Amino acid sequence: MVLIGYFDESGTHAGSKSLAIGGFVGPEKRWRRFEREWSQELPSEGVPHKHMSDLESCRGLFASWDKVRARSFQVRLLRIIKAHATWGVSCTVMLDDYNQLVLSDADKKLPKKVGTPYGLCTVGRLALSGEWAKKKHPGEPIQFIFESGVPTTGPGRTQCH
Repeated sequence: MVLIGYFDESGTHAGSKSLAIGGFVGPEKRWRRFEREWSQELPSEGVPHKHMSDLESCRGLFASWDKVRARSFQVRLLRIIKAHATWGVSCTVMLDDYNQLVLSDADKKLPKKVGTPYGLCTVGRLALSGEWAKKKHPGEPIQFIFESGVPTTGPGRTQCH
């Protein structure tokens, strides 16, 4: 059995106070069922793709929606996630803290040692997912799938054992 983790980021835009990467991990079989249900639910509202921040604030594709319609759609999508995802994980870096602790440190090599906020979130998410998988699914590989279009990484897949 292969485990698959789907992840998305938030906070890579200018002026963001934090950067976060979150997602869910589960067996490949459950994700196939998830994808089938998800791909049926989005078109039911005429939505080609979903971005949670746009839905929550009724922006972008959801600009003409009222809060009741947006919340109803969000609840339906969350039910699909809950039915098929086995484990959720997220990592967040507060950017002011990162800038104060890492970038302003006297050791000018520290940023290279610590990495970028995006890198820190990625490493944290990978580590937490790996620890969970060792306990719940020992020996099973995890394939990590990153949302496409992230400026610092682009689309990607990573497999860990």
